[in-house]
This record gives sequence, C-alpha cells and structure tokens, in this order.
Amino acid sequence: MPKKNIPKLAIRRLCIYKRMLSRLLEKEQETISSKELGKLTSIPDYQVRKDISFIGEIGVARKGYNIKKLNDHIINSLGLIEVWNTAIVGVGQLGTALLNYPRLKEMGYNILCAFDIDPKKIGKKTGGITIFPSDRITPTVRKNQIKIGIICVPPGAAQTVCDALAKGGIRGILNFAPIALNIPAHIVKREIDFTVELEFISAVLNLMKKKRS
Repeated sequence: MPKKNIPKLAIRRLCIYKRMLSRLLEKEQETISSKELGKLTSIPDYQVRKDISFIGEIGVARKGYNIKKLNDHIINSLGLIEVWNTAIVGVGQLGTALLNYPRLKEMGYNILCAFDIDPKKIGKKTGGITIFPSDRITPTVRKNQIKIGIICVPPGAAQTVCDALAKGGIRGILNFAPIALNIPAHIVKREIDFTVELEFISAVLNLMKKKRS
C-alpha cells in the first residue's frame, strides 16, 4: 500500500520513472532492474528502490520489475489517471507549442481555454482551443472549473496572471516566466526558468574546464 506522506522530491522522481517506463513499453521491453532504471534516469539505484517503496514494493528479488505493472502502479498510486481541466495564459511561441502538443491530452490535461492580451488573437483558435482576453481569466477559469494554469507570459505580467488564476479557484500553477511568484500556500506550484538551467550548464562546463587545466 502507498504511504500517505510521500516526499515531494520522491514524487518528482516517480514521475521521471513513469516517463522512462512509458518509453520502454513503446519498445516492448518487459522487465527492468532498479540499477537499469537508475542508469537510464541518472538516479542512484538505491534511491530508485527507496522511492518505489513509498508506493509499495512490487518487484521480485533478483528479477527486477515488470515494466507495465510498475508503470501502472505509479500511475494509480499518484492518481495520474485523473483528468485535469487546464488553461494556458500567453499564446506566444511557447504557449502555441503547448496548445498544439497532442500528448498533453493523452496525459490527462484537458486544455479548455487559453488567454492573451493581443486583440488579433482573441476569439481565434489555436490547436482547436479558443483564445480569451486576459482580463477574463478569473470568471472563465471559475466557470470552466479549471484546476491547473500554465503561465507563459513575460515576467512583468506573471504575478497579475497568477493572482487572477488564484481568484478563479486554480489549484496548481506551472510557471514558465523567469520570475518567482507570490502564490497562496494551498496552490501547488512549479517554476521553470530556462535561464537558470542554462547558467547551471555553463557553470558546470567552466568548472570542468578549470579542473582539467
């Protein structure tokens, strides 16, 4: 049986395992060991075993895990079978790419609407999704029972968008704007700053170069 209090970092890693297991299923691989799964995900095998123990062991000693059973077990334990009504704010290049990404729906994210400030975009559809004016975020989110909001706007507009989503009853926010948002504690948030990730890569490469010299 899954444990009630799974650490958030473990949840994140379990999602990484699920993604890798899904890829292996497409290749029709049947079993995998914790060592192999760790190697594929760059996570130590002892950590893989510990994370899976949070949702209940299903492996067989020295035989590893049945990939389909483990994948299904992670999905069921984390409730990833649930469908979430989702909205995207900001229909620039990133927002447009997400609206046209078919796997989001396959993964359970039902994008019902999008928002933008550009009057040329409002009322039109991208990826089959209608674009609404940004000043209608709160009532539209509330009316459509949107639970997850994806923010793809410039940093200067991100906090205003976040506040409007929160007032509409949003429960989770994925923020792509390169700014830390003030988000109510009851809302689950993830913030992705590409510039920080690129600077991390640059810093590691520079440190490796200095170490070799």
